[in-house]
Amino acid sequence: MATIIENRLALLRKNMESNGIYTFILTRFDPHQSAYGRKNWNYVEHFSGFSGSAGMAVVTLDKCAFWTDGRYALQSQMELAGTEFLIFNTSVPNDISLEDFVIENTPKGSSFSFDERTLSMKSASDIIKHAELNGISYKAGMEVAIASIQEIKESPKSEAIIYDVKYAGVGRKEKLEKIMTEVKKKNATHYVISSTEDIAWALNVRSRTDQTLSFEAFLILSEGQRVLFVERDIIAPIKGELEADGVEIRDYNSIYDYVSESIAKDAKVLITPIRTCYALYDVVKDLDMIHIDTDITTDFKALKNDVEIEKYKEVTILDGVSMVKFIKWMKESGKDEGITEYQAYRKMQEIRMGFPQFIRSNETGICAYKENGAVIHYTADKENSTVIKPSGMLLMDSVGYYMGGTTDITRTFILGEITDEMKRNYTLVLKGLISLSSLVFMDGMSGHYIDIIARRPLWDEMLDYKHGTGHGISAALSVHEGPQRVAAQPNNVPIKSGMLLSNEPGFYKNGEYGIRLENIILAKEHGVSEHGRFLGFETLTFAPFELEAMDFGLLSDGEIAWVNGYHARVYEVLAPHLDDGERAWLREATRKA
Repeated sequence: MATIIENRLALLRKNMESNGIYTFILTRFDPHQSAYGRKNWNYVEHFSGFSGSAGMAVVTLDKCAFWTDGRYALQSQMELAGTEFLIFNTSVPNDISLEDFVIENTPKGSSFSFDERTLSMKSASDIIKHAELNGISYKAGMEVAIASIQEIKESPKSEAIIYDVKYAGVGRKEKLEKIMTEVKKKNATHYVISSTEDIAWALNVRSRTDQTLSFEAFLILSEGQRVLFVERDIIAPIKGELEADGVEIRDYNSIYDYVSESIAKDAKVLITPIRTCYALYDVVKDLDMIHIDTDITTDFKALKNDVEIEKYKEVTILDGVSMVKFIKWMKESGKDEGITEYQAYRKMQEIRMGFPQFIRSNETGICAYKENGAVIHYTADKENSTVIKPSGMLLMDSVGYYMGGTTDITRTFILGEITDEMKRNYTLVLKGLISLSSLVFMDGMSGHYIDIIARRPLWDEMLDYKHGTGHGISAALSVHEGPQRVAAQPNNVPIKSGMLLSNEPGFYKNGEYGIRLENIILAKEHGVSEHGRFLGFETLTFAPFELEAMDFGLLSDGEIAWVNGYHARVYEVLAPHLDDGERAWLREATRKA
């Protein structure tokens, strides 16, 4: 692989030099700044070999550097071994930033570049401004990038489907009218939406072939006009229904000419700089722009309506049934059959596929045995996957996409003998999950205020985990959804009733094992007192924890009562959907502690 990377870098540098570019920034983002951009946009993986979901790189004529966060520190060292990339960690305060690296390693009077479709307006503008102050100019790099990638695989074409109002709860027309009401409140005439998930939500459409259940598109809304820019073969099956609701369909790449030629010069255009690519900004910049930090649609999408919550609860039951079937199989036969991590993960997806509501599997799920569990975002490769044996721990984080909701669940399974240390750390992680699940908090609190609740049991032992505690999750779209999150990093978005979040503390010991436990929780009203309004969480995920992994001497009476109450609820909810053998197994797995 190192030789392949070396050849790819040589071609990139040749094209850079012939175009007068000294430094090139590589991202993994598409023109919509999607968390899960399609493979054909992943320049980082193509030129470095890094396969994780968070990473950027810089290539100069004589150096290469790569940046990721704490989640991928170990993985990046493994995947970039043998290449010339210097590795930096954005979670380490003393590591140089990408922006400073560009300035320090690009000679004054020379140029730096990037594919203008792959950096957001916000990120690109900041870097360009900083570079120009240091005597470095920006030069467009789309053509250089295209010329330098000769064998990258095309991603599968999306297939658009209608997301029925019986799942969405609100119709397309009503959503679009609600959005335009907010646009007018901001004194704008046009609203440019780049986020593919937001477009799918607003139009009540989905895609079966994409792991965010969306497809590449732009949407421009104005008074009396709704223009969707999308490849016509993607939208063909549902084109008539969209047009019946006043949505005009145009070719995907025509958005740039449309903005230049069809929007009046006195228009006031609403855009989101962190989601608008620099290429689109380049044609919007001459208009009167109104900037917003978060898309109107993102805020609407985060607050689930009653129908979405009802449907979400239904699919979490299906997912719980799938998980019970999988755990029973793994405990009783899977670990003895010489199966690999990859095969075990596929078995879980195969079980999910038995439900008609199931749409698709997640391509990047985690099934990590023993020391692989310490790689926070480990992905088992089909050709190089560890064989699971009847000992130690297996960590599985898997996602299910259903009509009605996207599920996300993590359990750490005990397959044989474990050490007292493992048992202690499993229990500390469980204590953190229970603490967040049980929390009552003041209305208006943001996620970073409550992150410490899940970490404290670990912090008491001077332990920690290098990822967030919780992310937003969608009603049948991306598994990671903003703007809410629970993490140590500051986040000014308050958690509101109707938001779905993951609750997933963990612990990882490099070279030995990893532990993570994850449920989905729903923020909801708790009560009102003379001190104000309070919220709490309802747990929506149903699957047993490992009683054999718990050190009950570390659990309080209240925590033991929580485990018993949760397990009783798991059995009550899932048992009617299981056969006799599965019910007997689940009864034992959820017995009183």
